[in-house]
Amino acid sequence: GVHNVDVSCIDYRPDGDYLVSGDVSGRYVIWNSDGTTQSDYREFGQELLDCRFTPDGNDLVLLGVNGKVMSRTFAGAENNVTEIDGATQITFSKTGTRMHVTTDSDDFRGLLTYDYTAFNEIKRTTFFHEVHDLAIIDDEFARLQTIFVAAGTGEVAVYLRQLIPYGFNQPGADLDGDSIPDDLDEDDDGDGIIDSWDDDIGCDAPDG
Repeated sequence: GVHNVDVSCIDYRPDGDYLVSGDVSGRYVIWNSDGTTQSDYREFGQELLDCRFTPDGNDLVLLGVNGKVMSRTFAGAENNVTEIDGATQITFSKTGTRMHVTTDSDDFRGLLTYDYTAFNEIKRTTFFHEVHDLAIIDDEFARLQTIFVAAGTGEVAVYLRQLIPYGFNQPGADLDGDSIPDDLDEDDDGDGIIDSWDDDIGCDAPDG
């Protein structure tokens, strides 16, 4: 009595007590864990691509095929709404303060990061390939550390925040144990001063 066409998105609330489902007609509903509906279904106005509860379970975010992104409270009141051209998927930071939207349009292909409370864009991460699915690892400050992307090539692209230095994991003597051999390491004693500066200044130079 709710979905008469294909279901296109589904998500559990983090506490496991409720789930939301949406379909290609734009109809969505919240269900109780026993299979009954929590309230009457609602109409979004366009085919739904994604539907997500926020990590705290207080809000529900919906994404339509035309790029409409809407945030509603669990009770149904509208919080924010915006249009994101080419949007395909929504992901949240662990803290819930950041909303990440995968986008594939003529103008931009990658990940858009928004301040969730105001829907303000704060970061862009560009991809050079299609995005079929995505998962992230972030830190306690909601900063992206690692992004895993299914690119439709049979492989997973991994984007890292940290840079891998030249010579990492190459064989050779390694005085400071940073996995870069001394003959390739610009700071082979690990004191934070480039070796050429050590030679000019002197590690044990007197005060002044």
